[in-house]
Formats: sequence, structure tokens, C-alpha cells
Amino acid sequence: MPSRPALAERLRLAREQAGLTQEQVADHLSIRRPAIAEIEAGKRAVKSDELVRLAELYGRSIKWMLQGTEAAEERIAGALFRADQPTSPLLKREAAKPARRCRLMSDLERELGLESHHRNLPQYPNELALHDFSLASLHGAEVAQQERARLRIGVATPIRDVWGLIEDAGLHVFPLHLGRNGEIDGIFTRVDEARACVGVNVEKWVFRQVFTVVHEYGHALMDGDTAAEACATSRGWTTQTRTLYNNREFRANQFAAAFLVPREALLRYLNARGKVRKGRITDFSPTDVVRAQDHFGVSAEMLLWRFQEEGLIAATTRKELGAKLADIGVIALARALGYDWRDRAQPFTRAHELALEGYTQGLVTIGVLAELFDHSKEEMYELLRDWGISQEFTNRDQLVGTAR
Repeated sequence: MPSRPALAERLRLAREQAGLTQEQVADHLSIRRPAIAEIEAGKRAVKSDELVRLAELYGRSIKWMLQGTEAAEERIAGALFRADQPTSPLLKREAAKPARRCRLMSDLERELGLESHHRNLPQYPNELALHDFSLASLHGAEVAQQERARLRIGVATPIRDVWGLIEDAGLHVFPLHLGRNGEIDGIFTRVDEARACVGVNVEKWVFRQVFTVVHEYGHALMDGDTAAEACATSRGWTTQTRTLYNNREFRANQFAAAFLVPREALLRYLNARGKVRKGRITDFSPTDVVRAQDHFGVSAEMLLWRFQEEGLIAATTRKELGAKLADIGVIALARALGYDWRDRAQPFTRAHELALEGYTQGLVTIGVLAELFDHSKEEMYELLRDWGISQEFTNRDQLVGTAR
């Protein structure tokens, strides 16, 4: 058993990371708040049934509570599935994929002699930003500018292959199927201190997928102490409750918006078309919005928010343009203009490439490959035949992605 002070410290840390007050925890256990304060100060022993309920509430395993360590899956599942949050079987099934696939990619990189992908990711922590709405906004935008400079992509042009850029920058990104109408846009997981992976709901609109990839990248860069997060990007914009979770989501949103549409690139685009006079946008129609949307590869809604954030339009103008676009229909207008937006932001990812290479070298089974591509084994065999890919076994006994 751990010492009382060590357990008390872990209980306090778990509560704070869950964004809960002592009063909320006391209500959950049906005890008085001073009792929680005494437990966290090591002055009162925690009962076994209380420990179980606290572990569920905080989203931590009993093993971590008692020993301070836990397996990656336990840590991730705990962070995603707290007792006070409703969870669907679909979310649980899909949430298990990023961590499993992250390990698969790390194993493949090692076996194929590639440099570990995650060593390239820098960290930009700012604890104060998680407790201050204004600081969260500033920090997200500042990190976006720093990352664009680090990746040497400048701030004056849009990014044509966002998913590929983020993968090349050092983050494994996997497609998930969480429903077109589901609230969750993506899932961020940190398998260990060195490895972070994300899953993106590819059933959402293509521009929401793009935004989510960058949003999750923001988590990987700025939230080094976060084990996992199920992200509803819209909540970061709309909620009025400033909890740790909402501030993290808002900060990641700000990062994604500034990364995808930097002020310099925005002004360059608008000035080239004579759309800015005296620092404000003039004569901007729904057609202009759709053309700019395609140029930057973002949703019309996010683009209009960026206009407002940069002081280029008033809130009333944003709402008026949004209402006009809703009446016309963004997709219908885009097709009328000749734009043909695909359904998936990145149909073939770096993870797919590595898995296929591993398969050809006999490192990956057809079952592991099919699971990664979200196909049955029979469908995967047909695709491999169409692609002209065959398997050549090596002398290595160990297959990547199988039980050890």
C-alpha cells in the first residue's frame, strides 16, 4: 500500500487534472467538502469504496492511484471515459484504435530502420493559459506562428496538404469512424511521454477533418501532461463555461485557426482581389467566401470567424454572410462554381504507407493490415491484388502488431 501522503497527492492531482472542485467531488461521494480537503492533505484515510468511486470519477485506474503507474491503455481509457461523462460503445471501440495503431507504427519504424517519428515534436507548455481565457487565445495563436516558422512554411500562403504536413512534422494521424452527426471530431492520445497520436473522424465534412487534424496537433504541442482527450471542436468556440477542458479546446482551436489562416496570408489574398479598404473587407459575397474557402482549405464558417477575429468584418456582417450561405447552400454553390471537394482529407496516410511496406516484408499480417485500412480480410486481399502488392517473408520471426 502507498503511504498516505503519496496517495493524498495523487488524489489531489487527479482531481485538478479532471477539472473538478472539492465541492463537486464531495457531492459525488455524498460527503462534506472538508472531508475531501482532509483526504488530499493526508489527514484522513480514504475508504476502499471511496477510492473506487474516485478512480471512476477522475478517469484514472486503481493501479495508478495506489502505485503511480498504469498501462497506456488504462491511462487513455480513464482520461476519455470518466464516470460523469456518457460514453457510447462506438466511441469506446474507435477510441481504442489510436493507441494500438500508434504502437504498430512505432514498431514498424524500428523494424524498417526509420527514425522515430515522434522525436521531432517540440513542446510549448503554458499552464497559466489553461486558467485564463485570454491567455489561452494568445498562446494558441503564438504557437501557430512559431510552428509555421519551425516548419519553414512561412505565413503568407495556405497549406495544400495539411494532413500530410502534420504527419511529416512528427504526428501519427489515423482515420476514425465516429459518425457524421456525432459530437466528437477527433481523439488525442499520448501513449507515453515520447509518443502522441490522434484519430480524426473522417465521416465529418472534409474541411472539418482538416481543422481537426491541426486542432489535435495543437494538443500534441501544448498539452504535454494530457493523456487523452475526446475533442468536440465546436465546444471550444461556443461554450460559456471556462473549465480546463474548454480552455484546452479553445486554445487548440485558436492554434488551428491561426495555423491554417494566418493574418498575413489572409490579407495577401484579400488585397490581391481588392477586397480591403481602410482595413475592412468590402463587397464580399457568398461566392467570394466559397472561393476563399477553397483557397485556404477551411470551412466557410471558420473563415468568417477569422475575418471577424482579425477585425476585418463586424460580428453582424459575419452572421449576415453566414445566413446567406446557409440559404444558398455551400456545397451547391461550390459545385456551381466548379469546385469538387473530396470526402476524405487524406485517403491514403503515412500509416497506410508504412503498413503496406511492412506487409510486403512479412512484418505485418493481413489481419493487422485490414484493420488499419478498415476493411475485411477478403476486401484487403482484393485491394492488394489491384495494387499489385505481394508479400515477401523475411527470416524475422516477430510479426509487428501481433501479441508478444
